[in-house]
Amino acid sequence: MIYLFCDISNYKQLVRINPELMNLIDDKITAVIKQNDISIVSRKPGMLLAAAGNEKKSEPKDVLESAFDLLSILDTEKAELYGFSVLLIHDSDTRVHVLENRIKSILSRILDTEGLWVPKSEWEYWNRAAVGEESGEMIKIVRTVTVPPVYNTIAHIPQMRKKIINRLNNVVLEWFSAETESLSCIYIRGSEGVCKSEIVSHVLDSLVGRPRLRHLSMIRGCLTADNPVAAFTLSITGAKEPLLKRVTQYLSVAEKTLWKGHLPLFQAFLENRNTSADFKSQDFFTCYTLYCKAVAAIMADELLPGIFLIESPQKISHDVLERFVAMLWDLSTVHCIRLIAISSDDDPPDALRPIVKKRIMVSPFHKDEVYRCILSLYPGIKVPAKIVDQLTRLSRGVYRNILFYVYYLRLQKKIVQNGQSFRWVGKDSLPVKIPQKPWHAGVIVIKSLKEEAKTILYIAHAGQHLMDRAEMRDLFDIVGLSGHKMDEQIVLLDSMQLLPVPALPMFSQAVLGFLKDSSKSKTAYLDEQLHKLVIRNLPMRLDHRPAELIWFLLARK
Repeated sequence: MIYLFCDISNYKQLVRINPELMNLIDDKITAVIKQNDISIVSRKPGMLLAAAGNEKKSEPKDVLESAFDLLSILDTEKAELYGFSVLLIHDSDTRVHVLENRIKSILSRILDTEGLWVPKSEWEYWNRAAVGEESGEMIKIVRTVTVPPVYNTIAHIPQMRKKIINRLNNVVLEWFSAETESLSCIYIRGSEGVCKSEIVSHVLDSLVGRPRLRHLSMIRGCLTADNPVAAFTLSITGAKEPLLKRVTQYLSVAEKTLWKGHLPLFQAFLENRNTSADFKSQDFFTCYTLYCKAVAAIMADELLPGIFLIESPQKISHDVLERFVAMLWDLSTVHCIRLIAISSDDDPPDALRPIVKKRIMVSPFHKDEVYRCILSLYPGIKVPAKIVDQLTRLSRGVYRNILFYVYYLRLQKKIVQNGQSFRWVGKDSLPVKIPQKPWHAGVIVIKSLKEEAKTILYIAHAGQHLMDRAEMRDLFDIVGLSGHKMDEQIVLLDSMQLLPVPALPMFSQAVLGFLKDSSKSKTAYLDEQLHKLVIRNLPMRLDHRPAELIWFLLARK
């Protein structure tokens, strides 16, 4: 378990000197605890010990956000305080007195009291999500870093797509402020690969702030015949599951009874996302409506409308999407509801059309944005305008295609490093043999990757619909990919837009091609582990050999 400890020095004396300030600090700390779903283990005057997460399930960056929220409260008032410390530790012991004694011992080793600290012996867990400064046996965490997880947005998209971001920013700001309608939708359309979701995410972050959106539901449409509400179950599972324990705080007496009656079946449904069993979609939406009511109430506490995002709504059946919209209408009688729909279709599904108030087109990357993309990868480079025009045409303005061509040119030594910057080599034209199809360039780039990266791609490709992020990381660990080695390759693959893995036949062949050069024992071991996941997660007849089953899965995508 990960424990978060907060200590304010000379608290009792401070209460006598400035009781109003200390009450304000206590109230702010209480608010952070509620917002971050932290479980209090022990709370005394000036001291807080809380369970902030599980090292196997929690993302380090999420725990660090909670710790920095607390640190920010104390740092703001540090001129009035006599010192403070915020500490993160791992411990399997749950006895309060044992934990407190260990913390006292650790605190005695901290030279500078103000800051966020972790023991040096536990730094490996945090180092991919934070920058730290060594101080004796302790590490002082200075700041967090943006390390892309398995599925992540692209950090430099805002710099490339400024024009559409500014436009959407103005539209959303005005839309959030409008009080004329209790329910409305903005429909954001554009072809695949133009970074629609990343643009929306950036706009919401800049307007609202990530901490206030921690319970935001992203509903990603998916084509599953056996589970018509899969898109909605996936919007709950994972980081938001602790919210399930708080739902009853926002319900009436009758709703609480309804929630408690359905909850066991609802939770069973969430734990088995690949089959609906005896649980019907109408039963699911009974609970889902109550869950979303809690989400909307939490956002209302933050002075926000109830914000919901739905990606690829065209992949959700008409009946289920209609039921979802009916649920939003129900919520809108109590809260202001705002739905953002993101799609590659020109027109919204019939179920959404009555509530769509604004349509926004996200066009492919134009040549200036392609050039900014190249600069984000290779700082300082000056690429001839003719080259940028040719790359824009070949890539069709699709982000992943742009990346493949740029990485391909790097492999061909048309882009070379020059000290801390890069330069373009050669004439104002692309190589004669440059692939005319983006995926041909992509395959060449994939073949150049290290074997660790190819192994990650193989696992991610064959298992992406069978595993969540935590299970995928566990499997990486099983096959010997962990720590810096794994994280470096994941960052690389994510930056290349290869995670989540594109489902194209040519890509399948390229990813699995590396197996020809791998030992039979390693291939068999990977298949064995994936086969176990298939047995656990897929309700299908398993009479195939492992390798054949994996190929069967790949062929389905």
